[in-house]
Amino acid sequence: FFFGVEMRLATKLLFRNTFRCFNAEEARLKKVLEDQLKATSCIVEDVSGGCGAMYKVFVKSKVFQGLPMVKQHQLVANTLNANTEEVHGWTIKTETDKETP
Repeated sequence: FFFGVEMRLATKLLFRNTFRCFNAEEARLKKVLEDQLKATSCIVEDVSGGCGAMYKVFVKSKVFQGLPMVKQHQLVANTLNANTEEVHGWTIKTETDKETP
Protein backbone atom coordinates (compact mmCIF):
# COMPACT_ATOMS: atom_id res chain seq x y z
CA PHE A 1 0.00 0.00 0.00
CA PHE A 2 2.61 2.56 1.04
CA PHE A 3 4.84 1.76 -1.91
CA GLY A 4 1.98 2.44 -4.33
CA VAL A 5 1.15 5.78 -2.69
CA GLU A 6 4.81 6.82 -2.66
CA MET A 7 5.21 5.78 -6.28
CA ARG A 8 2.14 7.76 -7.41
CA LEU A 9 3.35 10.83 -5.51
CA ALA A 10 6.87 10.55 -6.95
CA THR A 11 5.47 10.13 -10.47
CA LYS A 12 3.17 13.13 -10.05
CA LEU A 13 6.03 15.32 -8.83
CA LEU A 14 8.35 14.12 -11.58
CA PHE A 15 5.87 14.83 -14.37
CA ARG A 16 4.80 18.19 -12.96
CA ASN A 17 8.37 19.46 -12.61
CA THR A 18 10.02 17.77 -15.58
CA PHE A 19 7.47 18.28 -18.30
CA ARG A 20 6.59 21.93 -17.69
CA CYS A 21 7.25 23.32 -21.14
CA PHE A 22 7.91 26.93 -22.00
CA ASN A 23 5.73 27.24 -25.08
CA ALA A 24 6.29 29.52 -28.05
CA GLU A 25 3.46 31.92 -27.17
CA GLU A 26 4.87 32.42 -23.66
CA ALA A 27 8.26 33.21 -25.19
CA ARG A 28 6.72 35.60 -27.72
CA LEU A 29 4.74 37.51 -25.09
CA LYS A 30 7.78 37.67 -22.82
CA LYS A 31 9.78 39.26 -25.66
CA VAL A 32 6.97 41.76 -26.37
CA LEU A 33 6.92 42.84 -22.71
CA GLU A 34 10.70 43.07 -22.53
CA ASP A 35 10.86 45.16 -25.70
CA GLN A 36 7.89 47.46 -25.21
CA LEU A 37 8.04 47.96 -21.42
CA LYS A 38 11.82 47.69 -21.10
CA ALA A 39 11.31 44.87 -18.59
CA THR A 40 14.41 43.86 -16.66
CA SER A 41 12.64 40.77 -15.37
CA CYS A 42 9.65 39.10 -16.95
CA ILE A 43 7.79 35.81 -16.49
CA VAL A 44 4.86 34.70 -18.65
CA GLU A 45 3.13 31.43 -17.80
CA ASP A 46 0.16 29.84 -19.55
CA VAL A 47 -2.08 28.69 -16.68
CA SER A 48 -4.90 27.45 -18.90
CA GLY A 49 -3.48 24.00 -19.52
CA GLY A 50 -1.69 25.00 -22.69
CA CYS A 51 -4.57 26.42 -24.73
CA GLY A 52 -3.46 30.04 -24.28
CA ALA A 53 -6.69 31.35 -22.75
CA MET A 54 -5.25 32.51 -19.40
CA TYR A 55 -1.79 33.75 -18.45
CA LYS A 56 0.00 34.63 -15.24
CA VAL A 57 2.43 37.50 -15.85
CA PHE A 58 5.15 39.15 -13.76
CA VAL A 59 6.93 42.25 -15.07
CA LYS A 60 9.67 44.30 -13.41
CA SER A 61 10.47 47.57 -15.17
CA LYS A 62 11.83 51.09 -14.62
CA VAL A 63 8.90 52.31 -16.75
CA PHE A 64 6.65 51.72 -13.72
CA GLN A 65 8.57 54.13 -11.49
CA GLY A 66 6.19 56.70 -9.97
CA LEU A 67 3.07 55.01 -11.38
CA PRO A 68 0.33 53.61 -9.15
CA MET A 69 -0.14 49.83 -9.35
CA VAL A 70 -3.38 50.21 -11.32
CA LYS A 71 -1.56 52.16 -14.06
CA GLN A 72 1.27 49.60 -14.09
CA HIS A 73 -1.24 46.78 -14.60
CA GLN A 74 -3.03 48.78 -17.31
CA LEU A 75 0.26 49.22 -19.20
CA VAL A 76 0.92 45.48 -19.08
CA ALA A 77 -2.66 44.53 -20.00
CA ASN A 78 -2.80 47.02 -22.89
CA THR A 79 0.55 45.79 -24.22
CA LEU A 80 -0.58 42.17 -24.04
CA ASN A 81 -4.05 42.82 -25.46
CA ALA A 82 -2.52 44.61 -28.45
CA ASN A 83 -0.37 41.55 -29.17
CA THR A 84 -2.74 38.63 -28.59
CA GLU A 85 -6.08 37.27 -29.70
CA GLU A 86 -8.70 35.27 -27.83
CA VAL A 87 -7.16 35.48 -24.37
CA HIS A 88 -9.71 35.08 -21.59
CA GLY A 89 -7.69 36.86 -18.92
CA TRP A 90 -4.46 37.85 -17.24
CA THR A 91 -3.17 37.61 -13.71
CA ILE A 92 -0.69 40.45 -13.48
CA LYS A 93 1.96 41.28 -10.91
CA THR A 94 4.29 44.22 -11.41
CA GLU A 95 7.31 45.60 -9.66
CA THR A 96 9.30 48.80 -10.10
CA ASP A 97 12.93 48.32 -11.00
CA LYS A 98 14.66 51.00 -8.96
CA GLU A 99 18.20 51.98 -9.77
CA THR A 100 20.71 51.15 -7.06
CA PRO A 101 22.72 54.25 -6.06
